[in-house]
Amino acid sequence: MLQSEVGSIYVDDKPLAETKNHFAYMPQEDLLFEHMTLLDNITLFGKLHHIDQSVDAMTLLKQFKLESKANAYPHELSGGMRQRGAFLRTMLADAEILLLDEPFGALDVLTRNEIQDFLLELKQSWNKTALMVTHDLDEALYLSDSFIAKLESITHQTISIDTLEDIALVLECDIRDFFDRDVMEDSKK
Repeated sequence: MLQSEVGSIYVDDKPLAETKNHFAYMPQEDLLFEHMTLLDNITLFGKLHHIDQSVDAMTLLKQFKLESKANAYPHELSGGMRQRGAFLRTMLADAEILLLDEPFGALDVLTRNEIQDFLLELKQSWNKTALMVTHDLDEALYLSDSFIAKLESITHQTISIDTLEDIALVLECDIRDFFDRDVMEDSKK
């Protein structure tokens, strides 16, 4: 991580420099090791730290519909399968904070929706925090408690997600430009 030039960042009342083990990072690309099976790729953290992750890994592989591909190599997997594998590897890194750089952008819509639902469950059951970069406003709204929007390349605003109308006020636009009426009506219920 880069050193900040101004200000300080703390995690659990400790300066960021002292909290390296709190973070797991997932870049946009899956970066799976081609010479390793999917199971070996997702349990790499455990192997490096002498932790047996096989039970957790198989449970997650099943949940992500990848159980039959556990012994497949990355070149035998579709792009969506590879991306799900990369997400599982990040999950198994045993970090409290997940740093996700457009983790679902390469996935088809159905798979993306399933993983987004899983991420919401994860927030509650695994007590993990995720900091995610996305260009998908729908995804940000669905997954976030709050988000930061970069507007017109220089303006940064923190937006509290209470209602879709709040977002429209901050973005100074008609929220119907982003969503169809059914979504808006559902949000009012």
